[in-house]
Amino acid sequence: MSKYEHSGDLFEDLKEWLGCQFISDINSEEFQCEACWALISPIFTGYTLEQSQDMMEYLSLNQYTQITNENEAKSILQQHLVERRNFSEG
Repeated sequence: MSKYEHSGDLFEDLKEWLGCQFISDINSEEFQCEACWALISPIFTGYTLEQSQDMMEYLSLNQYTQITNENEAKSILQQHLVERRNFSEG
């Protein structure tokens, strides 16, 4: 995407960014890892805490739905990607 503007809806914005047809595609095997990388990036900032919590739950990171800020969510997503990479290598 050359020019990106937030709509204010994290799910819709991520769907558009990833090129998914449906929001449900975000959590598919094809897009989930890329979704996590996108959410860690500085592009996806400024959303409400509630949206971040909902996204964590949607990505099946339910144990982290009590995050208290955006940086904590990004840190958890980064940790999830490292664990996922280590699992696939092991």
